[in-house]
Amino acid sequence: MHRMYIENFGPIKKFGFEINDYTVVIGEEGSGTHTICALIYFFRTIKDEFIKDTSENIVDISTANIKEIIEKRFYDLFDNKTLFGRNSLIRYEYSEQIYIALTLKHNNSIGIEISNTLDENITSIFKPGYEQSYSKSILASLFNDETSVVHIPSGWNLVNCLYNKLHDNSGIITDQLMTSLVGKLRHTQGDLHVGYLTARDSITENLPVKKHYDLLIRTENNLVLSVLSKITEYNRKVFLIVEEPEIHLSPLAQTEMVDFLSRVIKATHSQLLMTTHSPYILASFNNLIYANSLGQRDENREKISAIVDCDTWIDINKVSAFNMKDGGAADIIDKDLNLIKVEEIDKASEKINQTFDELFELDEVEERV
Repeated sequence: MHRMYIENFGPIKKFGFEINDYTVVIGEEGSGTHTICALIYFFRTIKDEFIKDTSENIVDISTANIKEIIEKRFYDLFDNKTLFGRNSLIRYEYSEQIYIALTLKHNNSIGIEISNTLDENITSIFKPGYEQSYSKSILASLFNDETSVVHIPSGWNLVNCLYNKLHDNSGIITDQLMTSLVGKLRHTQGDLHVGYLTARDSITENLPVKKHYDLLIRTENNLVLSVLSKITEYNRKVFLIVEEPEIHLSPLAQTEMVDFLSRVIKATHSQLLMTTHSPYILASFNNLIYANSLGQRDENREKISAIVDCDTWIDINKVSAFNMKDGGAADIIDKDLNLIKVEEIDKASEKINQTFDELFELDEVEERV
């Protein structure tokens, strides 16, 4: 299991966690949820940069080349050095012996540390005459990651990414699946409706999509659902990063989307990292977790499946959930109930109800007077 530790980077003061099959992160604006997604995207895609850079520029890779590739990729995604604080540290562990660590040096340049095992293996792979297909397989094993990474930023970030992609080749969406969708956007000159319809209608025979076809018809302009359809079409094992998927979806559609998400993740043996501000999404996850718990008893399985399709059930042991706040993060898995603490995201309802109660009490007092 991969693990990341962050200290004094952006809004995050200290946070370390293991990346599970389902990792859910909540938090107020500016708390660091996007920072988590961007960093994981960076570390999970760095192996692809070695293939790209060596095929284009380098015949015989050295330690200096490795660090140069990492630094260039980092600045492609994070062009603001002020994100680094005093004694900053970002360490990503792919396994016990494979890691990359970033720090800010005294001259304000990035310090890059790579484990000896990673260094030795990469320099041995990329020698004159190496085969790219072979190298991809070896790198996937070395980085303990056979997934393709798909990143769907939150709404405000997506506008910038698509704008960049429509005009040049920069931007955060660089994986094959997203490039395919962006290509459709280019072709239709911004006509999102046509692009999404193409992605959806070409795969009506795919079981996960057929199960949620009505949802796709109702929400045909939703990028998250279109990408899920593409993942099932290609039957790709992905690491899916989704930021605030609830945007532009009704509460009912959010619930159905969680079912679709879980079905696709399980069917393709993929992983999910998701940020959200929606209590409906967390509550929907809890239903799938609870159904899995109850369904472990053979006498219950058929009855539970009639209520919640077993292909969407989620094992709580494969779930991590955190609330980013005060520069750190709190685990929001209730260890007694084995469910996500939905109340952690629904503080607004408490405040709204409290305000109403105060107004109601005042109204009663005035009526008595």
